[in-house]
Amino acid sequence: MSILKQPVSKNKNRGVRISEAELRQITINISSDVPKQWERGFRLIWDNPRATPAEMLETLGTDAAEFFELSNNLFAFIQTIMDGRLDSELARLTDLLNLRKPVTIHPDGTVTLDG
Repeated sequence: MSILKQPVSKNKNRGVRISEAELRQITINISSDVPKQWERGFRLIWDNPRATPAEMLETLGTDAAEFFELSNNLFAFIQTIMDGRLDSELARLTDLLNLRKPVTIHPDGTVTLDG
């Protein structure tokens, strides 16, 4: 069973139990917070009721390419964390990728929608 789903052990040493609980909670928080923040950023580009993807990409300007690079790297990290541990949540996040439209990443760092 994944540590993301296990209860705290019953170690008799109170200090060890507290430290273990803290370590588990930190790990669980990271494993939960990173995907939530990634999704939030992803949706601001691809599923934003206040701005179209083209408007968001234009606003990001020459930072857009770095956004895409970091977003892709974060998603790879999320896959590593969740695979085999939180499969249904990973599947939900993977389905979000279907919202993406084809883009061109330009040498100056700008990104434009294809077509």
